[in-house]
Amino acid sequence: MTFLLAISLVGCNFGLTVENPADTGDLYGGDTRIDGNGPGGGPSGGNGGNGDDGGGSPGDGGDGDDGGSPGDGGGEDTDTTGEGGDDGGGPGGDTTGPPANNPPDVIWFEANDAANKIDFEFDVDDIDGDLTGGTITISVGSASESYTFPTEVQGSAGNYRISWDALDFERERSYSASIRAQDQAGHNSSALSDSFERGPWTSSVPESGDTRADGITSIGAIELPAEVSGNIYSSGASNAYGDQDWVKFQAPATGNMQVSLTWTDSSADYDLYLAEGGGAILESRTSTTFGESISYYLYEGEYYLFGVLAWEGGGSNWTVRIE
Repeated sequence: MTFLLAISLVGCNFGLTVENPADTGDLYGGDTRIDGNGPGGGPSGGNGGNGDDGGGSPGDGGDGDDGGSPGDGGGEDTDTTGEGGDDGGGPGGDTTGPPANNPPDVIWFEANDAANKIDFEFDVDDIDGDLTGGTITISVGSASESYTFPTEVQGSAGNYRISWDALDFERERSYSASIRAQDQAGHNSSALSDSFERGPWTSSVPESGDTRADGITSIGAIELPAEVSGNIYSSGASNAYGDQDWVKFQAPATGNMQVSLTWTDSSADYDLYLAEGGGAILESRTSTTFGESISYYLYEGEYYLFGVLAWEGGGSNWTVRIE
């Protein structure tokens, strides 16, 4: 009996003190496998060792390298006192590029009145590169148009642009526009919005002389509302008009229209005249207050004249608004 007991104790001590050369730091750790599974191509973690008879717990599985799987825990010993080790908690593989299926991101968006067009300007971030062949959608009210990116979009990265005909929108009315980007996989960006407003129809006329006989500037057909600007270089003296600016225009519609005159030097005194195309005076405003206004019934397609006449004060810029 004594001899057999000594052998058992020696066997137990042998199991506790001798390390497996393949261990990874745990007395019962598993050995390392080079499997290379996973897209990173790294080795998997080692499997945990089995528990010894009647005693020690098996080692935990080793961590997997990039792209590898973690090692399995050691299996149970046939002796009821042995328990299985925990699975290793190794990390997954590193990524070498942006993950797929990210939605595009519209970074900024502006809608602007640009003469005869409305420009929708924007920039978009496409981290995974699949917006090419996707679409950019512009919406204003119930109107909506989609454009293939980037072939149907003007400009380049940092400042893309899509233009609509300004004639589709009324002047001096506020509109709200929105933009959304969709990539080939069907992922949508968030929508960004901006408001815009078409300004009045404008024209700037040169100096045309001191009287109506000196010259008349013709601006042709106008749109409502219209703003025409010019300059008076001097006023009159001794109860006589000085500089006179006469402008000929074609009425865009039939109806009562307001023709109003303002100027930059409020200390000056200018007068406003309205005449038919042949020159006959229809109406005039010659008050001494700042600003003059005439309301008159005009006919679409007919030509009319308005005159800005300087009565008193220095030179000044003027604006006539027709609406």
